[in-house]
Amino acid sequence: MRRQVLQVVEGRWEQVMEHVFSLAAYLPRREFGVVVAGELDRAHQETLSRLGVRWVGLEMGGGRGRVRQLQRLIQSLRADLVHSHGVAAGEMAVRAAGECLPVPVKVYTAHELSGFESGAFSLPALRRSAYRRMLASMDAVIALSRRDRQALGALAPGAVGQVEVVPPGVDTRRVRHLTDPGYKKAKLGLGLNSAVVGAVVDLHPRSGVEVLLDAAAIVNEELPNVEFALVGDGPLEDHYRMMAHRLKLTGATVFLGRRHDLPEVLATLNVVVVASEAGGGVQTALQALYLEIPVVAVDTGGLKEVLEGVEGATLVPPGDARAMAAAIRQALEQVPQGRGSSRRGLVTATGLMLTEREMLVSTETYDLDQPGAAPEEKAPESGSAGQRVARQYSVGRMVRRTVHLYRRLLAAAGF
Repeated sequence: MRRQVLQVVEGRWEQVMEHVFSLAAYLPRREFGVVVAGELDRAHQETLSRLGVRWVGLEMGGGRGRVRQLQRLIQSLRADLVHSHGVAAGEMAVRAAGECLPVPVKVYTAHELSGFESGAFSLPALRRSAYRRMLASMDAVIALSRRDRQALGALAPGAVGQVEVVPPGVDTRRVRHLTDPGYKKAKLGLGLNSAVVGAVVDLHPRSGVEVLLDAAAIVNEELPNVEFALVGDGPLEDHYRMMAHRLKLTGATVFLGRRHDLPEVLATLNVVVVASEAGGGVQTALQALYLEIPVVAVDTGGLKEVLEGVEGATLVPPGDARAMAAAIRQALEQVPQGRGSSRRGLVTATGLMLTEREMLVSTETYDLDQPGAAPEEKAPESGSAGQRVARQYSVGRMVRRTVHLYRRLLAAAGF
């Protein structure tokens, strides 16, 4: 029997949306019908439509009218399972599902726990109580790493028994090398002859942006022709722009705002900095490593768990701008392995050389007669660090573990 799954999501973080896109697209369609509901802007809607996934626009919030709207959606879809992403989405899902008969299975992915250790995710006492109640009401809570599970134990000890660890996966259909990165750089307003250090950031307090800008100022004094691209938005954007101005980084820093083409933006970068776990930092690091772009990341939580000992990744102490600057400088000075001009490749119109490997469209194959099936991953190239990352953290593995959890919960609930 085909089960109906409703994915409820806040649209705040693009990396969370990337996670939902992959999960919704690859769930086996013969077993699950999937609908994504949430704060979806036009770009999100178009992406879901291209993936063949149904969607419904839904405002987040605890108002009675919005909860009733979600309740009616659950009932009209006859949803067997509601999987929510984001605190507001989880709280709405608990209230709406509780008023349905039969009550659907409730699953929550705690993306926000990645920012707990650094302080990027914190809740006042009253909100923490509501958060604990929400987690305790779930049939299962998915943590993205063991460190996130430990953080959940500190925040909500009563929910530890429901926790399943399912690491994120790299969707190599969406994350891939560009045939002409120079063209994309030009469209983003980045210098064609500059090395670009990029970061996907949440422009909120305790997001690591101040340390990143301090590190950028140090690098800017030592290395010419380096630009820093910050991808993301938030209430402190003006504050960080002023800070960049005070540090004499105005001409070397580009605030790109929120981007819906995040995988393409990552593919234009020479170094990726992960200044905080919050907002999908682990996902960003894995995507960059798959593209064989050096990663400099803060040595905290899930980032430490996933990246320690991984080729191409350097961990630096949180809050240490000089250590971050030194790691960025070292990454910029290294000759990229397998992407250098000494290898046979294709010269594009902008003069950038592409190796044969970069001309590949994808490292995965798909059965087009069975949409939603898990991708069949090709054997990785010998000695390829990017392929090893894709194999260890594949989207197929993430989906399989999630499907196994769905099946177990649905069977226990009698669906």
